[in-house]
Amino acid sequence: MEFACSHVVCNWRPDEAGALPPPLPPRHHQKPRPSSLPLAPPVPPRLDLLEGERASDVNVNVVSLSVAKLVDVGRDAGLETLQSPLVCEKCRAALSHLSSVHNDQLWVCEFCGGENAVDGDVATVCMGQRAGVRSDNLYQPKGSDDDYENLENSLVVFCVDISGSMSVTTECTDGRANIGLGDMEQSPSLSSLTQTPYFYRQLALQAMEKEVIISIMSFKGTDCRLADIGRLADATGGRVNIVSIGTVASEIQSISVDNVLATSVTLTLLAPDGVYFPFEDDNHHKLVREIGNVPKGLEITFQFAVKPDFTETFLRRSTVPLQLQLSFKTRDQQRITRIITEQRPVMTKSRILPGRLNTAVLGVHCAQLCANLTMEGRVQEAQKQLKAQQDLLRQISKSRPIQKNESIYGNWMKTMTTICDDITTDSQVLSDEAAEVVYHLKRASSNSYAQVHKNHLMKRNVTEA
Repeated sequence: MEFACSHVVCNWRPDEAGALPPPLPPRHHQKPRPSSLPLAPPVPPRLDLLEGERASDVNVNVVSLSVAKLVDVGRDAGLETLQSPLVCEKCRAALSHLSSVHNDQLWVCEFCGGENAVDGDVATVCMGQRAGVRSDNLYQPKGSDDDYENLENSLVVFCVDISGSMSVTTECTDGRANIGLGDMEQSPSLSSLTQTPYFYRQLALQAMEKEVIISIMSFKGTDCRLADIGRLADATGGRVNIVSIGTVASEIQSISVDNVLATSVTLTLLAPDGVYFPFEDDNHHKLVREIGNVPKGLEITFQFAVKPDFTETFLRRSTVPLQLQLSFKTRDQQRITRIITEQRPVMTKSRILPGRLNTAVLGVHCAQLCANLTMEGRVQEAQKQLKAQQDLLRQISKSRPIQKNESIYGNWMKTMTTICDDITTDSQVLSDEAAEVVYHLKRASSNSYAQVHKNHLMKRNVTEA
């Protein structure tokens, strides 16, 4: 787990974005004391501390999870493998080196406060040597799946539509499906961003369940509602690209490369009661997301924050525990659970130093979040997030030089700003060109910015028909 800030900021409020801090009270000047030594020159103001108050516009409680690296257990051969974790009956958090077991019998969960009866000897094994602030364990049950099938024996199926649509058309015209299961001839509107045709939603769910990867290609100059059809690839770990006659062969070759590291992946992120995850469906301290297939390079980011009623409680704590649980199947169909537990110190937003923030985590998160919001039709929310992130990047530039990758993140934000502005002022719907860019930004990662910058950034005409 990689964090944008070294501490957990306990008093960030989403409704305070854009609010200016109160003015400082006037100083009471005192007469200088006599001294034979000359007065020292005034200390120049620190820009990072001066700007720290305004950093509250952005929630810097952001965690980045390099899921592709975490499920590639072969690269972490030194990790200890246990049979099964001890979990809380209430919230399903796993016993770890941060847990406390009373009298070798009672474990009070550090995440939900639930009481659990445990065996002292088993608890000792799961808790390890209780050294450091972070633990990383693998759990693998005995035996193997009855439906064992090595992924090396999987198939690649090419479906090439030469009729001009995704099903049947009365005239092979603009390339958009206009009859049958995948009909897309309904009048497009902004609401269509949130109302993907039922057929495509169900097809994506079935593909995830069967561990099928779907990639979508459309030809340049056509209009096939890529924003809707592209969700098949987005949900299954596939790719969304617009190709030409000259690039279609190389794109097919690139898609056919097997880069799946794990399947049936479920991610669970736990924080103490009183924490919630903004922009997620449940206002809860436990987040569960079904990821499905994990290709190489997949990185996922999340925000978390402390509920207002719990602010004082958290400020009295010295640290906050966080736990990541990844359940998945490896390429040889072995079921693995990886559990990482660590604790982070707490602080208030007034102590944030923008110059010390991890801009790689913030930049990737902004790209992923705003792309998701745009696809969901929440364009104004995306614009608000973009403006706050751009303001923060400007603050950082006042305290230290902007690095090359940070300028790339700024370009990502400018690209998304252009797309959002065009949606709200002109077409009211994503064109295929804009959809392609947004889907790529949904997969943004700290290692992929160069490719995104080369292929897709700063397309001023991304929303033109």
